[in-house]
Amino acid sequence: MSESFDPVGGLEVGMPVEVSADDADWRVGGFVARLAPGRVCVEVEDGHGAALGDTAVVRRPEADEEVFRGVVVSLPSRRRRTLEIGVLSGESQKRAHVRVRSTVKVRYQILGTTMPDELPPQSDMVEGAAVDISGGGLLMSMKESTVPGTIIEVELDLDEPEERQIRALAVAARCEEADEEHLVGLRFEVIDEDDRDAVIAHVFSAMRHQLATYRRRKL
Repeated sequence: MSESFDPVGGLEVGMPVEVSADDADWRVGGFVARLAPGRVCVEVEDGHGAALGDTAVVRRPEADEEVFRGVVVSLPSRRRRTLEIGVLSGESQKRAHVRVRSTVKVRYQILGTTMPDELPPQSDMVEGAAVDISGGGLLMSMKESTVPGTIIEVELDLDEPEERQIRALAVAARCEEADEEHLVGLRFEVIDEDDRDAVIAHVFSAMRHQLATYRRRKL
């Protein structure tokens, strides 16, 4: 069955496109290999130069037309030559779902099952441990067991690209036990949009550092 989902309009599988960086020095030609919700996969030539987190501009060279702007979420490898781009859509920018392993400091308190209208006054918090994080939430190790639907207040101390403390109300979406710890997947429900942008910036800064470390180890 052919893939017909078009997340941005005007793109079709097999269509020639040109991808360039909005904030870095690289440009590459290719064609649309796959379309999926919030995703465009472009089969590219060698020497693309892209990095995870780069803002990419996709153009139709034959029409000299910019189709959309996105963010690089997956790079070509030896097995596949596709550059995967997440479509930016409005202020949320579709980057919120991109996750990265993280060791940011996190504190939390369990509030129950009723969502407050706003963040409660700060009180004593319990230390947890972040496992991974995205603009949409985080996976956290905590001391207590909990159940899906539980409301949890979290405080995050971001350390890159700049130091910033984030407060948010989150809902436990999944809970599981691993060895002697409890892992809970949290979805942000009440968070300042500037704070969400800071989390997203942290995610892509961390991705760049992790990619640079990986490349050094391969040398």
